[in-house]
Amino acid sequence: MGSSARSKPKTLGLRLEDISEKDIEEIAFRVEEAVRRYIEERTGRRGEVEVVVRISKDGESLNILIDVGLRGGLPEGVIDLNSLLADSIRVGRIEFEKLITGFSKGTS
Repeated sequence: MGSSARSKPKTLGLRLEDISEKDIEEIAFRVEEAVRRYIEERTGRRGEVEVVVRISKDGESLNILIDVGLRGGLPEGVIDLNSLLADSIRVGRIEFEKLITGFSKGTS
């Protein structure tokens, strides 16, 4: 599809027992929306954006996959594609960390 990035696991000190499958689905949806909104703002809504966010529980950890695909043209001089994709994944990771911390503390 598009671009996905691997980064080192980060320890957030979460209480995973407080996070339900429904919470995980909500977080994935909101991360997807944040990534899509970021890309659309940067590209002026040109082209087609496809974002897939998957979050899975693996024992005592959560794993997140953010996959971004773009079809169509980008405005001239906007930025290079690799930077756009890397930045959009970073935006998704930041949104995930903010949301998952809130859900873990029951403050969603």
